[in-house]
Amino acid sequence: MKTLLIIDAGLGQARAYMAKTLLGAAAPKAHLELIDNPNDAELAIVLGTALPADSALNGKNVYLGDINPAVPHPELFLGAAKDHAKP
Repeated sequence: MKTLLIIDAGLGQARAYMAKTLLGAAAPKAHLELIDNPNDAELAIVLGTALPADSALNGKNVYLGDINPAVPHPELFLGAAKDHAKP
């Protein structure tokens, strides 16, 4: 499933980099393909406290998640994102 990963800049550069690296490594195991083009995404995972006001997310399944469980348990986090994403 083509997946867009959005990380809130307010979480800090180091944490964002670590989350992107770990989630990127775990994505194939969850049958997800991380992509950069929001128009091609079937799923959008947002790490942060609120969804961005972005019309590119309209019509997509979106999951808003906390970075704290994403870093130590990326496989579990991605599984939860797939299971609980909502349009």
